[in-house]
Amino acid sequence: MDYKEILKDIEPERLEIINRCISKIQGKSDTEVISVFTEAAKEFNKSGRAITAAEQKVLLGTMRESLQPEQRKKFDIITSMMGIK
Repeated sequence: MDYKEILKDIEPERLEIINRCISKIQGKSDTEVISVFTEAAKEFNKSGRAITAAEQKVLLGTMRESLQPEQRKKFDIITSMMGIK
């Protein structure tokens, strides 16, 4: 999926949180990937505003795309169970 349209509307400091989290997931297990998403949500909350639906879509989508195909299935199951997808 192309996130360019969504990305252009995200504030730079919030985009930095997304980019930092995406870089953290390289080589991580499924559980560690989910914990990185949780860290991102906490960081957004600390900034005074919760993660928006658009930011969540970009973060989860980009994280998912960077995973190996076998990890994507687990990622989808876990995020679905958590109600965040």
